[in-house]
Amino acid sequence: MSKVQFQLNVKHRETGKKAVKATRNENLVPGIFYTKGDDAIPFAVNPLDIRPLVYTAETKIINLKFDSEDETREGVLKQVDFDPVTDKIVHIDIFGFTRGQKMNVDVPINLLGAAKGLKEGGLLQHPLYKVSVECLPKDLPSHLEINIEHLGIGDSVFVKDLDYPKLSFNVPEDTVIASIVLPRVVTETTAEDLGEGVAEGEEKVAEDEEKAAE
Repeated sequence: MSKVQFQLNVKHRETGKKAVKATRNENLVPGIFYTKGDDAIPFAVNPLDIRPLVYTAETKIINLKFDSEDETREGVLKQVDFDPVTDKIVHIDIFGFTRGQKMNVDVPINLLGAAKGLKEGGLLQHPLYKVSVECLPKDLPSHLEINIEHLGIGDSVFVKDLDYPKLSFNVPEDTVIASIVLPRVVTETTAEDLGEGVAEGEEKVAEDEEKAAE
């Protein structure tokens, strides 16, 4: 799949608890840009500008543009922290990469088509929505696709079924991506059944009491 480029304008900020608090008081989100072997660069960004990066089913190449620099820095979104009460974005990490050097990135998996097993009464289980891959920046896809139309009840698709020769997967090949399973059958106990059970129990207790009295 083709790469998705995203321009993000940020500004430098100071570090420390007071500086972070001041950044948030300005209704900005503090962040860190870091590259292997280089010093981390703290920045602040408008929360509205990062929503397309956070709330998406695609991995995007970020062109990070600092307000005081002419050149841009390339990276990918590595981590997002949310406020546990308000669910607002409170911090982000962007990992910078160097062209020609491999990197590890989580890439979303999109399922294509409707599995034939669904028409047979099966249920779709999709435990793996993202997968960690290692690749060169130029080979990083926005997402991975896998067709599940052929899946019947009892069938599964695994990481080994993904056909992306330029990617190395950082999970076992037998990791399940999606399965079609039979729904669980729940047997309901009726009130009448419960009544019979109680009556039988009471009769057993009465019999035991009679034997004890003899």
